Amino acid sequence: MPFANPFERDILLPDGCKDITYFPTRRTHAEPEFRVRPLKNVESYLLGRLASGAHFAPLELSSMDSRVKVALERWSEDVRIFPMAPSLERERDIDEFFNARGISPFIDRLVGHPGRPNRVLGFDLKGDPKLITVLVMDLLSSVYGMEPDAEIELSYYPAQ
Repeated sequence: MPFANPFERDILLPDGCKDITYFPTRRTHAEPEFRVRPLKNVESYLLGRLASGAHFAPLELSSMDSRVKVALERWSEDVRIFPMAPSLERERDIDEFFNARGISPFIDRLVGHPGRPNRVLGFDLKGDPKLITVLVMDLLSSVYGMEPDAEIELSYYPAQ
């Protein structure tokens, strides 16, 4: 798009604009991709994302009804997990799950509206991608009660 001289404006939109609210920009980030898989088929996919050579590999796992959400972030060798806790009972289950494995949260904070805050939990996961994959699969089945045939939506960005 050519430089727009503010002293030579007219009422026409620049080429490529569909309406006044649309202005084409160069995309700097890739669009997210989505896949739906049964839980029993997520393990190999998850391991591939955690073991990939990408510098940054975010991934969100969620149930089709959005009651289960777990976000993972891998920056180089560091992996962090953010399990969603929509109820006090689920918060306790998540706490017990990670405490039993000797994993303390690096973040445990209330955010949002004071009358109904959400608890944000985040844990650093250390070790081999295979062990982290087993831990995540165990979290989904034991804490969230997901069955092997339950469908999971995987949301991720292409490797960067």
